[in-house]
Amino acid sequence: MKIPYIEAVLVENIMNGEGNGYFRPTGFVTREQIAQIIINADKRILSLLGYEKRMGTVEDIRKEYDFTGNSHVYINTFHIRNSNGKLHKIVTESADNSRSGYKNEQGGAAIRSTDTDLIVYKDGWVGTSSLLKEGDRIEYITTADGTVRYVRVISGTSDTEYIVAKIKEVNPEISTIKAAVGFYLEYPDADMDSISFDFRNSSGAVDTKLVYSNIVKVYVEGKAADIKDITPGMDAILTVQDNIITVINTLDLRLREQGVVSGIVEDNNPHLGYITLYSEDGLRMEGSLNRIKTYNYSNPEEVTVYKNHIAAKLEDIEGGDSVYIKLDQNGAIEMISAVDNYIVKYGKVISVRSGLINVAYDDGTQQILNVDENIPIVRDKKLVDFDSLKDGDRVKLLLNITDKATTLKKLTIEGDEHFITNIYRGVVSSVDDISKKMVLQNLEVFNNGKWERTGQKGFTTLKMSEENKFVYNDNIVNVRQVKELLAGSSAYIAVEKDYGGSEKAVLVSVKNSKDSEAPVFSDSIISSTAGNKGEFTLAKEYLNISYGNGTIIIKDNRLVTASSINSEDRAYVVANRSYDDGKYYASVVKINEKTDSNFFTIYRGRIANINENSDFTLESYSELDGVNWKYYNTPRTFRITYDTRILDDEGS
Repeated sequence: MKIPYIEAVLVENIMNGEGNGYFRPTGFVTREQIAQIIINADKRILSLLGYEKRMGTVEDIRKEYDFTGNSHVYINTFHIRNSNGKLHKIVTESADNSRSGYKNEQGGAAIRSTDTDLIVYKDGWVGTSSLLKEGDRIEYITTADGTVRYVRVISGTSDTEYIVAKIKEVNPEISTIKAAVGFYLEYPDADMDSISFDFRNSSGAVDTKLVYSNIVKVYVEGKAADIKDITPGMDAILTVQDNIITVINTLDLRLREQGVVSGIVEDNNPHLGYITLYSEDGLRMEGSLNRIKTYNYSNPEEVTVYKNHIAAKLEDIEGGDSVYIKLDQNGAIEMISAVDNYIVKYGKVISVRSGLINVAYDDGTQQILNVDENIPIVRDKKLVDFDSLKDGDRVKLLLNITDKATTLKKLTIEGDEHFITNIYRGVVSSVDDISKKMVLQNLEVFNNGKWERTGQKGFTTLKMSEENKFVYNDNIVNVRQVKELLAGSSAYIAVEKDYGGSEKAVLVSVKNSKDSEAPVFSDSIISSTAGNKGEFTLAKEYLNISYGNGTIIIKDNRLVTASSINSEDRAYVVANRSYDDGKYYASVVKINEKTDSNFFTIYRGRIANINENSDFTLESYSELDGVNWKYYNTPRTFRITYDTRILDDEGS
């Protein structure tokens, strides 16, 4: 029997009882426990009160005074740039009635009106809005009508940076500027004749997108202007404070006259004395040869070269790099500063073949990449070889993408946080998409080919990962469909552990209630079709079993696709027989390592022929099946390898 109030706090993760399944409503609660309960219920409490928690940065503080009435009114206006880029204006007022003539009849003290100031927490102190400074990053709580109830300063005023950049895009709808970072300045003015520039952005990326303030100051050729006067292709000095542009000051044409050019490297050949760049906007269109320009090295040994903000050689600059080049009076290259124009992508290895990997990126696209012997492969901060890559591995890829090819530069294998730790079977009781939790009944765990009861009786709450999918009848379904149509259905759940050690569901395959589950098959796979949907054949049973989107396939502790199923794989297979067509459909395929002792096969027979250090053949043989021997009146050949051990009757 469920008690609604207790069930609610469990689902919302507000309270968990004493950890043994018991709640004691009449028990005592410590201050620490009640504080934790309030924190856990924070989201619910705020929403019930109609409050909202926001984050932003104090961009500007303006002070005004009103001395027209009997009292002096002090007005402060705070411009807050929220984390979503929108502007929020907070106004506070305080009045001084000491000059009004109104006094307290008993004490004679001047009467002060009620202030409309803020409660502010900063650096361990509680005070008013006077604690706030420009550049403070704050967290604040507002009511439905926009009134601010509380402000907490997260960090203090940040330093200011001055960046010389080429404007690539201005988006006034979301107040952002996309720019190609050229170099950084110590002061907001540039003497282009003497400047020595370099890229300092540690991320190695040239293009950056920054939010500009709603009160950004704009100057075009030294004259006050508006943000609408800033257009792509302009060079400018950006004053950036806490990642927000507060001043834009365009450079005049001295930059071009003194021979500073930029672009993407098409080809670099120091031996033949030239480098070819795409046009300044970084685009290369088919048939648009006029967008490509070649520059010459008069003396390659005298060219100053930077790559990724450190001194380098000309040979280090490669196709796809973003560069700024300073030319001398004769138009020859004097200085060149470049960064890797690499892109980081995350994905999952679908299959590993000799020197090739098929990767499914997080955006849903797939690509086959060449992995040659010079590509560094890293796992746990150590270099490993290509054989360490497994189907289902989560990987971080560093890619150099040009209009000609995509080249892999580095591959990092993520740790075991995405390993499948267990496969469960249970009845779906409820699903909550807000708390990302599901409640299951009669939970069993799959262990060595058998379903075993878990230690927890009754209902079990299980977290769901952000990437969790529900599949029913081979179709992906949403949480609402599961709640409305599939509650009470049996399901198979693959889980992984988060960094805190808690299990999270990553794939839930809901069983059709009309289908019947067959006994678990423990067998070899002798053939398999390719693709997301298909079938494989079991050796002993000689049975065709279909698979699809709802099949949980585990190999090397990873959740993989059917393309990872190979002939001669040994597996436990959980299949359901369809009520409609009588076919078997796999719900779980647990592929075991070939060294698993559960899958050793024992044969006996008379040796008919031996090829030394190669193989031997039995004229007929018997195979141990449980406690019985199955006889086969046919020859069978076994290979001999360096790992083959030959024992006598005494085991030596």
